[in-house]
Amino acid sequence: LFLVLIFEGGIYLFVFFLMKKGNKWFKENEWLYQWLVWCSFEYLRSVGFFGFNYGIIGYSQWSCPVVLQFAEIAGVWGINLIVSFPSFFIGKLVNSFFSKKAVVNKINVISASSWCIVFVFVILFGSIKLNKSNPPEKTLKTAVIQTNENHRLTSVPNQRLRFNSYKKIINDIIEEDPNIELIVLPESAILSRVTFREDEAYTEEEYLLARDYVDFFNTLDVPVLYGGAELEFRERKEGKLFFNQYNVAYLINTSEKKDPPVPQIYRKNHLVPLFENYPFKKLFPFFYEKVVKKIGTDFKPGKQINLLEVKDIKAGTPICFEDMFDNIPRKMTEKGADIFISIANDSWSKSKLCQYEHLAISTFRAVENRRPLIRSSVSGQSVYLDEKGQIKKMLEPFMKDYFFILLLITY
Repeated sequence: LFLVLIFEGGIYLFVFFLMKKGNKWFKENEWLYQWLVWCSFEYLRSVGFFGFNYGIIGYSQWSCPVVLQFAEIAGVWGINLIVSFPSFFIGKLVNSFFSKKAVVNKINVISASSWCIVFVFVILFGSIKLNKSNPPEKTLKTAVIQTNENHRLTSVPNQRLRFNSYKKIINDIIEEDPNIELIVLPESAILSRVTFREDEAYTEEEYLLARDYVDFFNTLDVPVLYGGAELEFRERKEGKLFFNQYNVAYLINTSEKKDPPVPQIYRKNHLVPLFENYPFKKLFPFFYEKVVKKIGTDFKPGKQINLLEVKDIKAGTPICFEDMFDNIPRKMTEKGADIFISIANDSWSKSKLCQYEHLAISTFRAVENRRPLIRSSVSGQSVYLDEKGQIKKMLEPFMKDYFFILLLITY
């Protein structure tokens, strides 16, 4: 945490230094330069290996439906420019008033007028989109589960307790609605490897638990989508087996009754820096041994965007914070995704505000791609968003529960 604070603090100091220099480089229109520097900074800190999207000003409009619709055209970055502009312009007016400098010049008038025109267009565009509705072309009756389990407890006895809990919840769902077409559990819900590949190693306890999952799945007639882990054999060295590990979304078509099952798989492409992907083992081995191995997992990133298909509906399944980045859902849409099913685990934060911020970011992905989005998160926010980013159903945070939705897919 201390290293992160130093790193982030250093970046902000550098940005403020650049913005301050604007007073010298652009004496009359420094506010325009500062506005562009700030918006560029917010974009740049969201890309690359250390990219992170929390705290972007544009995401504040997630609960303003009219403005939010403009994300279809300009994404969060266009809204970021629009929302932040008045702060810099008003700051210029206040500064000019107290310093008794003239504020009316050609660039200021053109800039303010242009913003007003764009803002009026944003409101009109958003109003039209909100009032427009298309009949659904496809539907999917779905149950979304919020487990509220402590997923840091990974021992087999704790995993077996979770198995018993899931078994009860899923049976309750099917009893309540026998016509359910898909059941969704969150990220890392089931760690048991149910494929029984020859290159995977199991202890006796792990094998028996995986066997129980397979036997339970084969009693069902509804597909189950959940987050788990996948091992891929890498090498045998000095009598030991070494594997690549992936954070994955599994979709098991239980009606096939295959033993072992052959799930559809999406491997997480964008891993959490340092705590899921640590490429600096040789450079900083101490941090890896003392921090990463204790509270993180060294996953390998997936290389492809795979869609998971149920009932002729193709689902893009961003995992964890992948729905914070606009490029991954966009690639899923380009490959033909009809919906997004985001599986996440924000329980580490123990913060309702953190979970709501992640939800706020997810709403932009729905609107940018005009796709409905389901989130199944360990402790929240588990939600169903339509293609306009509007919340249709949401569970209370930090509680074990589930909800039913009839997912409507329009184009």
